[in-house]
Amino acid sequence: MLAMVGWYLMLPPVHGGAQPDTQAPISEWRVFRRFGSAAACREWKLKLESRARKAGKYGPRPDFMCVASDDSRLKEK
Repeated sequence: MLAMVGWYLMLPPVHGGAQPDTQAPISEWRVFRRFGSAAACREWKLKLESRARKAGKYGPRPDFMCVASDDSRLKEK
């Protein structure tokens, strides 16, 4: 049986209004949007990072991530 893998565009956690914690485990990141393909996720990632830079959000170099829905790091605690 073939399992369908989706893709998540993930945002790093922000603790107490500080800078985003891009070193936090993926299991602590927030799902911003779900996609059916890696390519669609990467396209949105680039758009979101560009918008965040222009708005001055998520620090000087916004760093979001596309992660497969079956990635084992999502289950780590």
